[in-house]
Amino acid sequence: MKEFLQKTVPYEPWQRVRNAILLLLAVTLATWPGGIASSGLAGTAIPEEIPSPGVARVIENLTELTGTPPFQTTRIYDRHGHLLYEIHDRGRRTIVPLEEIPTALIQATIATEDRNFYLHEGVDVFAIVRAAWQDLQAWDVVSGGSTIPQQLARLLLLDEEKRYEKSLLRKIHEARLAMQLNQRYSKDEILEMYLNSVYYGRHAYGVAAAARVYFDKDLSELTLAECALLAGLPQAPNQLDPFTHPEAARRRQRIVLNLMREQGYITEAQMRAALAEELHFKSPDRETVPVPHFVDYVRELLLERFGPEGMRQGLQVYTSIDLRYQELVEAIARAQVAQIGEKHNISNAAVVVIHPPTGQILAMMGSLDYYNEEIDGQVNVALRPRQPGSAIKPILYAAAFNNGWSPASVIWDTPKRYPMGQGGWYSPRNITGRYYGALRLRVALANSLNVSAVKLLEAVGVKRMLETGRKLGITTWRGPDSQYGLSLAVGGYEVTLLDLTHAFATLANNGAYVPLRPILEIRDAAGRVLYRPQPLEDLPRYVISPAAAYQVTSVLSDRRSRQLMFGRNSPLDTSRPTAVKTGTTDEWRDNLTVGYTPYLAVGVWLGNSDGRPMRNATAFRTAGPIWHDIMEAIWANPKLYDSLGYGGKSLPRDFQPPPNIYKAPVCDLLPGVFNGNCPVAYEEVFALSPRTGGGVLSSMVFGKWEKKLGYCLPTLQADLPQAVQREVIFVPLPDDPQEAAIARNWARRYGLRLHRAGECDLTPVKRPLARPPETPAPRFLIQIPKELLHLTEGEQGKIRNPAMKTLGFSQGDHATLINGLHSLNVRTGPGIHNPVRGYLLAEQEVIIREGPQMVGPSPWFRVENPQTGLSGWVNGQYLRKVSPAASTKSKGAAQALKRLL
Repeated sequence: MKEFLQKTVPYEPWQRVRNAILLLLAVTLATWPGGIASSGLAGTAIPEEIPSPGVARVIENLTELTGTPPFQTTRIYDRHGHLLYEIHDRGRRTIVPLEEIPTALIQATIATEDRNFYLHEGVDVFAIVRAAWQDLQAWDVVSGGSTIPQQLARLLLLDEEKRYEKSLLRKIHEARLAMQLNQRYSKDEILEMYLNSVYYGRHAYGVAAAARVYFDKDLSELTLAECALLAGLPQAPNQLDPFTHPEAARRRQRIVLNLMREQGYITEAQMRAALAEELHFKSPDRETVPVPHFVDYVRELLLERFGPEGMRQGLQVYTSIDLRYQELVEAIARAQVAQIGEKHNISNAAVVVIHPPTGQILAMMGSLDYYNEEIDGQVNVALRPRQPGSAIKPILYAAAFNNGWSPASVIWDTPKRYPMGQGGWYSPRNITGRYYGALRLRVALANSLNVSAVKLLEAVGVKRMLETGRKLGITTWRGPDSQYGLSLAVGGYEVTLLDLTHAFATLANNGAYVPLRPILEIRDAAGRVLYRPQPLEDLPRYVISPAAAYQVTSVLSDRRSRQLMFGRNSPLDTSRPTAVKTGTTDEWRDNLTVGYTPYLAVGVWLGNSDGRPMRNATAFRTAGPIWHDIMEAIWANPKLYDSLGYGGKSLPRDFQPPPNIYKAPVCDLLPGVFNGNCPVAYEEVFALSPRTGGGVLSSMVFGKWEKKLGYCLPTLQADLPQAVQREVIFVPLPDDPQEAAIARNWARRYGLRLHRAGECDLTPVKRPLARPPETPAPRFLIQIPKELLHLTEGEQGKIRNPAMKTLGFSQGDHATLINGLHSLNVRTGPGIHNPVRGYLLAEQEVIIREGPQMVGPSPWFRVENPQTGLSGWVNGQYLRKVSPAASTKSKGAAQALKRLL
């Protein structure tokens, strides 16, 4: 026994007696016919005991590392059956004697896996009893306790189906085998077999292969820091892979070094020196792998599903990757970086292409060159969490639109300070350093304004944005909601490019979430199907409302609205309708552009893998052109474009609104356009059934109002002369006093009126005014509590009112047609699909007999013509209430209006 291993504290005599008793009890329980096995606790029979000759033969062959089934090659293919990669049947393994293994690596392994290795009899009874008690409490296997002999027995002596079985019986059987190993072989021999057999990831079996795979070194050349890292890998080789998960590998290395220090193998100074040492990893073996990052990604998924042993059983794995897309995106990205890289200090790029309807990954470029160590090319940036900058904002606005806000909602882009910890303040700023006053959310998102985004998040709530992001496909927001702050609105928390592109793909699906599908099918060596994705029709569907998703899409595809920041003919403008968002992080460390059509989602990242800042590089000018060129190149290639169709469906050229979306004009408050009056109305998209939280939609009807929504005004004269009629625009006054003062100054500059937000009763005046010929066409109006109030004092004409419910009518009220209509259909029932019974003419008066009854957004009333006896249902949006006396007085005005029309 090596002297350096004597540092472990030996058991006291009484401990040895206790261990012997407990050991005898464990063996008795394992072999007694009436013991645990027959009690039914495990639910299965005890595995048949290995016959003595077989056990002896297997143990005799342990030094030759046999006892495992023959290896078979697993192959990974693209979607068309082209071979991408072969997983070698035997892996990598080099047998070495214990004397050639560094002392530090042996110490690190014992400290981590089995601190009492040289003291127990193959089983650490205390660990087993503790684990068994925890398992019984949980009624499942939740705790470990396996010694090195137990691990070796499990690796080489148990059948594959039993090796990963979670049961108390398996642990007992494993312990029995471990004790047999301990009786037959010395501790050094067991340790030697273990260190030559255990799996370290990357197809490396044994310490010699691991040293070569990760550091390209002989065992004798390893440092303490390198030994500690290797010793930590067997616990979870895939999740601790330093190539793909460097942070996790480093954390595990720290744990190993700390265990070595606690057990007296190294000093505090040695531990600190090892932690400070920079590790230089070998580049993964250069093989002709056309999509190495994607292959690594798929291998990780396979390891999670089948384990290392399952990977050696000749699996045939068919993936979603399309080499035509892969080659295209790589060529475009490399050409762009070659052109601008030196100017802007950009060395790397990543691209992800997803098919939204199916969730299939068509292309994944994790770096410009997998084998370029200078750019850390083996790191898959598409899977590495990084700050997204403003590219995250569509998730915030999706949360807002999903909770009652609309693109027409008004937000104040004015200075505001938010308290932070330790007496600090957070003051969001726009990239231009300017503030833009009262803005519609459409303009705020389209132009990526930070101040508006932070204020919107304050109103919507951090929790709501987190919930929306997680539903759309963000997997990195795992912590408690309390750890996230308002900087979430501007990309202050990390996401992966793959997740963000997936979230945008969900928006492209109008809010229908489809899981990522990188693997299309897995077959075993005999051709039997082991896995296929869940059919699309069986999946849960909408995670946000289709209307909310479409409203985000409408904004992101609106070229006109983003001209404030991006101008005309920008890289974001494509030959076909596309929704797109850019993101640039602080100090130009990350540039992202992510965009989509109904059938294609593309995410692009540019930067440096080590986090070095770029120079004067915005996503708009760097990642944007790559995204633009990829989209255009796919459309220009008929074979690629046609391949995006599925299920016999044709590819839509534009985004299709869901049924509950309608358009209505609103005032354009865009800076540079707004001048105190209401410019030409802007068509905005609204949901028919808005939810609470962003305000209840309503619109003006013909006539004047005694009270206005948003602020209660004095009663207006019903006979106000035409000469003094004018349009007045109202927007809400911010609640915060400091913001309100700034808002008043802004409103004064543009001639805008401010009023406190709140609902007032809406009562139409009883006497309408005829519209003279010289009066321009009326401007339509959307009123929203706490949002834009566009009020016209005077004739409004024919106004559709999607959200008005009662119009102030009661049974017995008299009504006539709104001026501007010749006639109105009277139907047998509420709704436009019922047969027409007759017509209500402009000069006719009717009596309200029943209603309202809502059909979609429209209120319907049953009316009766007292002169003709005609009775039926009409759309109440086109009625105005009058007194019986006013009916005859207004007849002449109605006839004159009819002649004008």
